[in-house]
This record gives sequence, structure tokens and C-alpha cells, in this order.
Amino acid sequence: MRAFFATTIAVAHLFNLSPMILHRIFYLESGYGEVLESSTGCCFGPGHVNAKEWGVSQELLLEPGPSVICSAQIFRFMLDRYDGDTRKAVAAYTAGHGTIDRLTTKYGASWFKYLEPRYQKYVNFVLQRPTGGALRRVVYY
Repeated sequence: MRAFFATTIAVAHLFNLSPMILHRIFYLESGYGEVLESSTGCCFGPGHVNAKEWGVSQELLLEPGPSVICSAQIFRFMLDRYDGDTRKAVAAYTAGHGTIDRLTTKYGASWFKYLEPRYQKYVNFVLQRPTGGALRRVVYY
């Protein structure tokens, strides 16, 4: 995991992202598994990227380096899409940008309280302030 975390830090800096946010996303999505396939067979790698949705080959996502880069690019896309709003970007990464677009259109600034509780837990965990202790995995599904 240490080498993998080092890759995450380097890639985060490459895309001007917070290494801790990427780390927490990978931690929640896969338990930081380097090569992982979801039970549905459509999401791969530590960031559980949906290969079909993003037009990426499944084989590429099974490689740790390219998978981290792809996940970082998607998170960067979300940050840019939501004008740097980290909360919306993290929510869109896990719940889908269509969901966040619908909620913000319908509820405006109150969108977060209408997000499913499992996604609220995810976002709150990813964006929590560092405590200095070990990360504890939050079950959000």
C-alpha cells in the first residue's frame, strides 16, 4: 500500500488535487485494493472507475498506475465541472454528476441534504479534517 500511496500523491500533484482526498476516495471505493473489479463487473481499479461510462478499457483500469491516473482525471473533471466546489466534485464522483446536476437544479444551495444518506456519509468522510489517527473505513452502502 505504501508504494501505491506514493503513486497517488504523485498523480494528485500532477493534476493539482489534494492527495488526501484521492487517498480517501480510493480507501472507500476499494479499501485501497490495487487491482479490483466490482461485483457488477463494470467498475475497476482502486477508484472504481466505470469503464463503459468513461470510455476506458477494462484492461487498462486493472493496472494500478493507469487506474490512479484515470481516477484523478475524472475527479479533476468533476472539480472543473463544479467550479472548484470540492463537496460537489466528491459527491459527483460517487453518486454521478447527473445526480448532482439534478439536485442542484431542483434544490439550489440546499442540494446536499437531499443527497442519499450513503453518499452524504461518503462525502463527509472524504472531506473530514485530518485527525492524526488511522483512517477507519466507513460502510456507506
